[in-house]
Amino acid sequence: MLETQGRVIAVEDGFAWVESERKGGCSSCSSKGVCGSQLLGEALTPASSNSSSNVVCARDNLGVRIGDKVLLGVEEEGALQAAFLLYGLPLFGLMSGLFLAQPWGDLWAIAAGVIGFGLALGIVALLGHSSANQPHKIQPVILARIDSVVPKTIPIQKV
Repeated sequence: MLETQGRVIAVEDGFAWVESERKGGCSSCSSKGVCGSQLLGEALTPASSNSSSNVVCARDNLGVRIGDKVLLGVEEEGALQAAFLLYGLPLFGLMSGLFLAQPWGDLWAIAAGVIGFGLALGIVALLGHSSANQPHKIQPVILARIDSVVPKTIPIQKV
């Protein structure tokens, strides 16, 4: 299970919005400046976003409160399946189109690659819509409460 820590910023029925720090997978590695994971994360982050945090909606089976520090978890199998669907399938469609149409020339290969890419994206979209009402393996879950914020009580003064 992939785990990270975060702080609860909002609570809904059965779910909690958790803000977690955005970290590179290998921040202490010697190849920190040229790491593919770090570069990909920076490329996918909006340029206008100066925030180093990420907000996710997580299933809450513990009844956490706003301000609690929690441990989030995501199943590794679900994360790998999602990565394949979002990256591997479109790449496979693109490359299949390119290689299958290559004997007819570069222009046909490019057109077939674009068509293969588009078909793969359509499959990804259909799979996403068909599983919209099912519980996802990539849905973060609150595993534990690390630190709980005790609400401050205001002493009542008798008049």
